[in-house]
Amino acid sequence: MDTETALITGASSGIGLEMAKLFAEAGSNVVLVARSSDKLEMLAGELRDQFAVDARAIGEDLTDPDAPQRLFDQLQGRRPGEQCGFWPVREGV
Repeated sequence: MDTETALITGASSGIGLEMAKLFAEAGSNVVLVARSSDKLEMLAGELRDQFAVDARAIGEDLTDPDAPQRLFDQLQGRRPGEQCGFWPVREGV
C-alpha cells in the first residue's frame, strides 16, 4: 500500500507544526508549506531523521493570489501516482 502524503500549510509554527509532527509520526509523508523557508527546511530534516518519512519544505506565502498555482506546479511530478490524501489548512486563506 502507498504511503499517504499530507500537505500542511502554516507548518512552521503552532498548530501547523504540531500537525506536521503528528502526521509524520503516524508514517505519512508531508509537504510543509509556510512563508518561513528556513524553519521549514529545518523541520523537514528533523521529520525525515526522526520518523523516516519523505518531508518536503516549500516556502510560499499563500496570501499571494498566485501562490496556489505556484504550489500546484511545484507538486506536479513529485512521484508518479502520488496524491496528497490530507489537506490540513491552518492559514485563513
